[in-house]
Formats: sequence, C-alpha cells, structure tokens
Amino acid sequence: MLQTLIESDPTEEEVQQFFEQYPRCLPEAGHYHNGLRADVVISKLPLHNDFITDFAYMSQNSQRVLIICIEIERPGKKLFRKDGQFTSYYQAAKQQVVDWNFWARHHVRDALKYFGKLSQHLPKELNYVQMHCILVM
Repeated sequence: MLQTLIESDPTEEEVQQFFEQYPRCLPEAGHYHNGLRADVVISKLPLHNDFITDFAYMSQNSQRVLIICIEIERPGKKLFRKDGQFTSYYQAAKQQVVDWNFWARHHVRDALKYFGKLSQHLPKELNYVQMHCILVM
C-alpha cells in the first residue's frame, strides 16, 4: 500500500493520513521488543515553543526510553538538482531535523513532558532517554 501511495505522487497531507492510519509503517516503530508505548503515535507533537513534529512516539525497554520524532515530506519533492547537489527542499527539511536533534541534546528529558499521560508511570530509575529525529522524504 505504501508503494502504491508513493507512486501516486501524493500530497504531504495524504502521506500524513496514510501514516496516521498505518502507524506501524513509520520508521523504527518496532525499535524495542515492546513496540510503541501504549500503541500511541502522536501527530503534530510540539517540542517546546519552537518545533512541531509530523509524528512522534515512544518505545521503551527496562532501562531506556527512545523518543522518535519524524518529519515527512511529499514523496514527489526532488532530492537532487541537475548538478547533483541537494535541492533547497531537502536542505530545509534536513535543517528541521538537525534543529530537533540539537534541541534534544540539551532537553531530551524535557521532551517526555510533551507526551503528557503517555510519559507518566515511566520507571524512575531509567538510565537513558534518547531521541531520534528522522526525515522521511
């Protein structure tokens, strides 16, 4: 189904709707053996006042919590110019993910509060909270 969607040159909103309907198709959705925390994927999660993800979700095991934030772009956007350099579309999308990763290096534990009730009842002895920010283009 995803291949068919990509081949139809969908809008970004259509891609967003697809992943909302089939969240297990998102990258790293099954990273830890426990899968998605509470089977929840959040659309348009704000990170502080500066950023809004297209999707975000958590996975955890007994020692770690992994937060995944995803930026999606319309599949029809070109990655490369004729001269082989990356397009401005790609550069702008990549910069968003770079900015999220920079923010996460300094505020990763703060990111948990944006998940509301989903981040409650996490073990207090968690040794590691990590955030991966991914561009899907």
